Amino acid sequence: MKTRLLTILLTIILCSSTNLVETARTFAISPSDDYPSVVVRKHTHLQFPGKNDGLRRFYDKLHALRTDTMPFSSDEVNILHIGGSHVQGGVLSNTIRMQLEPSGDRGICFPFRAINTNSPANYRFDYTGLWKGSRNVAKQPDAELGLAGAAAITSDKDATLTLRMRDEGKWNFSQLIVLGQSSDPTVIPYLTTQRGDTLWADPILSKVADIDGIWVYQLLSPDSVVTLNVKGLTRTVKSNIQRQDYLPLEDGHFFILRGMIPTSWRHGITYVEAGINGASLESWERCNYHFEQELSLLPPDLVIFGIGINDAHVPYNEFNPEVFKERYRQLIQRIRTVNPNCNFIWITNNDSGMRHGRGRRRYYTPNQNGPRVQTAMKQLAEEYDGGVIDVFALMGGLGSAEKWIRQDLMKRDHIHFTKEGYELIGNIIYNAIAEDYAKYYDN
Repeated sequence: MKTRLLTILLTIILCSSTNLVETARTFAISPSDDYPSVVVRKHTHLQFPGKNDGLRRFYDKLHALRTDTMPFSSDEVNILHIGGSHVQGGVLSNTIRMQLEPSGDRGICFPFRAINTNSPANYRFDYTGLWKGSRNVAKQPDAELGLAGAAAITSDKDATLTLRMRDEGKWNFSQLIVLGQSSDPTVIPYLTTQRGDTLWADPILSKVADIDGIWVYQLLSPDSVVTLNVKGLTRTVKSNIQRQDYLPLEDGHFFILRGMIPTSWRHGITYVEAGINGASLESWERCNYHFEQELSLLPPDLVIFGIGINDAHVPYNEFNPEVFKERYRQLIQRIRTVNPNCNFIWITNNDSGMRHGRGRRRYYTPNQNGPRVQTAMKQLAEEYDGGVIDVFALMGGLGSAEKWIRQDLMKRDHIHFTKEGYELIGNIIYNAIAEDYAKYYDN
């Protein structure tokens, strides 16, 4: 009787495990019939100018994560999406992020509101005090920059930043990594929580990370809201007595924040977005060694490149495809110092317009550099065995922006999409990856 019960139990477990594996093999894919008529459906799939299995390493790791029934597996998958304003706004990347399962952590967060620019909607930074921004689009940034591509700077002793994660607890975290530096080494920021806890950086974890300008904070319980206070704590030992004093920033000193990374024990896919309005490949070159160091905290298995719209928004004779490709090679080399096995996907430029005239005499002509970026990215994808999502072609090619504007999918600046347009492109990108992932394992 016991043997029979054990056999039945093992059969149930085996069937359940098999079902879990089969369910995890593929992502949900929306039918292309749902796309509006302006989308050229034959171009909505991943293209591989080089090897058809160019994303093999990424897919293998993703599959191992998604079919693993052990809750504490060490496998994690990180995706980095890097670009300009298409990424900073957050709608495009979050459309992809929210469909990936199992979901990991939120990725890097930056207080864009404190430096007076737009921010992704699934987290919010409230702030007090005076903050100044520095971004990689400046030829000479006011601060050393890293993965976020920007820095928030203050010399206000009462300055604070409150991070609020949204989506009803989906992004709760148990640890916070703060990236930055203080001109006064005795001033180390501390955290306060909703429960009233005061938290100081863990000296051991901060040192183990072996990264310049990093503080690691352990929360007493998972939370979605914390406040960073720009005051420090110094410890002086006299007669075996440890004294603790709060030390605010003094005149002439400053604090620089390059971002926060909320983390947890969550087991899944972390989708990291790094986007700055107006950023080009040259802009990301200005993010010095902090970029590689901070990227090592979230080593990417897949990088989605969306850099190019600002590089090419120049007169035809000012855009050099060979220089463009060489700058991409240099960026790839930097990324590969973090993960040599990283895979790549290029998102081609959308069709865009060059503005002429002013006021009522303002008009737009198609940006003739669009096809040149399209070709350059396909050549890079062939060189690095990467994939291409040809947004330029799926929009309809040169001059198609006008049709997308009439469908309220693109803004009248002939560069940016509307919220609905970004969601549409995000769904196409997600479906293209999900479809190819399923095809890879079916084969």
